Amino acid sequence: MAAFSMTDRPTILLACLGLHREDFDRFRSAGLVSDYIWVETRCGGDNRQLCASALQRLTTHPCWDGIEDDEEDSTYATCWFRFPSAYQDALVQITHHPDDATAWQHLADRIMLS
Repeated sequence: MAAFSMTDRPTILLACLGLHREDFDRFRSAGLVSDYIWVETRCGGDNRQLCASALQRLTTHPCWDGIEDDEEDSTYATCWFRFPSAYQDALVQITHHPDDATAWQHLADRIMLS
């Protein structure tokens, strides 16, 4: 039995980083683009003060690459993380084939074994 639901891909991506939804105040979603895992939050603009302690902890993450407020709704912000080297090959494959359930399962299995 898989420890991750294949419909909960954001949780798998966060697990690659050793993180959980609870590590992000006001978590909304997560996904992949290019060589990055992005995490969408409601910590943009004026909300940034509400999320200050969580964001301060996240900025020390070894894969942290920054944060950007959404252009259309500044209450949203996207946190950017470089792919962790331990899962880079699997994440690159998923980036090219995002609907490949086997690739997602392989990644989830690797996370569970590490």
